[in-house]
Amino acid sequence: MNDDTLTRTREPFRRRAGEAGLLAADLSVLAKPLTPEEAIGTPGRRDFPILVGKERVVEARVGEGRGHAFTDTPREFLGPLSEAIDLPFDGNGNRAIYLAALNATLRHLDRVEGTVHCRDDDP
Repeated sequence: MNDDTLTRTREPFRRRAGEAGLLAADLSVLAKPLTPEEAIGTPGRRDFPILVGKERVVEARVGEGRGHAFTDTPREFLGPLSEAIDLPFDGNGNRAIYLAALNATLRHLDRVEGTVHCRDDDP
């Protein structure tokens, strides 16, 4: 996903979060890197990129929603949803936090399912 695609999602994301009262709510986005086991469990196969490479999964929580995003530069973030939406797309870490927050928000609003990575032997 390139920055143009992300940029096009920013205003609709902000609008939907605002309509749901999530921007003004006393709500923080917690994003943190997960260990491979936290992210995908213990699958029978060992050839997943997260197990053999440098990629990690970042998880964000927004209300009752959880969202994942893969990145090669995981980092933590704790702040209001409005700050997660406004993160500059100047690095993979920020892009992953933004995407994880977007996934978590849409899950919290029951707009999407499947916002967290599969676990163990699930597809």
